[in-house]
Amino acid sequence: MSWSTLVLLTAGLSAPQDSAVQPPCHQSYTQAYREAQAATRPMLVVINPGAADSSQPISYESLQADPMIAPLLDKYVVAIVDGTSDHGLKVHEIFGNQTLPYVSIVDETQKHQLYKVAGGVAPEQLRTVLDLYQDGAPPVTISVAKPYCARCQRQPQPIYYGF
Repeated sequence: MSWSTLVLLTAGLSAPQDSAVQPPCHQSYTQAYREAQAATRPMLVVINPGAADSSQPISYESLQADPMIAPLLDKYVVAIVDGTSDHGLKVHEIFGNQTLPYVSIVDETQKHQLYKVAGGVAPEQLRTVLDLYQDGAPPVTISVAKPYCARCQRQPQPIYYGF
């Protein structure tokens, strides 16, 4: 056994294999879905156009480069899928064959799209949306207006129910 083989073998055995550490970004929607479901975390899904398309793809590196977006990504399971691969075509179909790049935020139960935009998204808008949905679905406020009352001359007043 050569010295280089021994060093590689020892390094491989001594390297900590932490199964709890998850990759920062998945290229497979299926893997991201399973991780998000197990961790009960919302998902950020990006379906990118192919290289032949003139649209600008959204990369994980570009999201990490924005100092306002990067810390928010830790709250999400991120999937950035190539919309031209076999897997990407199936995912694109699931999300309704929208214009690419397509960005969606799926709630922590992986049952509802909380946000979706086709054709790309401005960084400022993405920051706002990522901040809003970082804990999953925000509390719902329903507004029901009371009708106008001629007798008491009241204008409709909204009633807020917080869930």
